Order: sequence, then C-alpha cells, then structure tokens
Amino acid sequence: MNLPTTNESAPIGADASHPDEVLAGRQRTRPGTAGSRDRGDTLIEILVAVSVIGMTGVALLGAFASAIGGSVSYRHAATLELVLKDFAEFATVRIQSTPSPLFQSCAPVVTNDSHQVTYAGTPLAFTVPTGYTISGSIAYLNGTGFTSTCTPGSLGPQLITASATSTVSGATLTLSFVVIDPGH
Repeated sequence: MNLPTTNESAPIGADASHPDEVLAGRQRTRPGTAGSRDRGDTLIEILVAVSVIGMTGVALLGAFASAIGGSVSYRHAATLELVLKDFAEFATVRIQSTPSPLFQSCAPVVTNDSHQVTYAGTPLAFTVPTGYTISGSIAYLNGTGFTSTCTPGSLGPQLITASATSTVSGATLTLSFVVIDPGH
C-alpha cells in the first residue's frame, strides 16, 4: 500500500502545490474558510448596530414631534397676540378718532357679546375671530393714577385693559392701552 507523500516543511493542512498556501512556514487561509479571521459580523454586532440605528430614529422622531408641537403652540400664541393688538388699534381709533368719537365719561366695562366687542354699550364693529374671546375692564384717571371708580363728568384718560383668550389652547394674553377724549 502506497501512502501519499507529504511535504515535511509545509504546515499540516497546507497544500504545497499552491504557492499562496505556504508563506514562511505558516499556513495562510483564504477568506471565508475555516480558521479565517474575516468571518463576517456576529449576531450580537448586528443587534447592537440595529439597536443604535433604532434609538437614533426614535430620537429624531421625538425631535420632529417637539418641533411640530412647538410650532402649533407658537402659531396659537402669535395669533392671540395679533387678535389682541388688532383689537387695541381698532378700539383706539373707533373710540377717539372717528368723525363722531365714542369716548364717554365713565364708560362702562368692555364686554364680548356674541363675538361683538362694545364700549359704553355701543358696538365697536370689531368682530372677534372664531376660536377667541376678548374681555376687558376700564380704569379712570383720578389725578394720581388709574382707579376703577370714576368721578362723574370726568373727561380724563381711560385705561382699557383687554384680555384675549384662545378657546382652542386656553392661552390668555392681556394688553393695556389708554384712550383720551379727542375734544378735551
């Protein structure tokens, strides 16, 4: 029985007929074969990578949701401020600057009746947008400051404090402005 001959200088398992297989007395393995260091990624490495990608995605979605929520909140606040400033400008013009000013001594409180704001019982013709309400109060100058009581016949400045409320978000904003008797 003839036994195959082996190359004594080559490591066990190396094929001496392939010059790539023997390099300085060491066995060199091909990628993808047993004993190779380049075997691919392990299951744990893949799970860690997927977990990191998933957490990054969740963080980005959370950031986008916060930005969208903040945008909606900002839009409500900006609209609320716009409604209130529009009312203040409109009321000032209507009370003291129109051809027949509405300014009255000891005018009663500004109210919001069916989305119509009134001053001294007279509608200002300012329609409050749907989703908002405006209410307010008037203080009268008594010589040293503004007070809630009025001296009959006083034609001094009146401090109107208006509050606008969003019925959607519940946010409230307050603004004070002064009106004067244009004939005084």
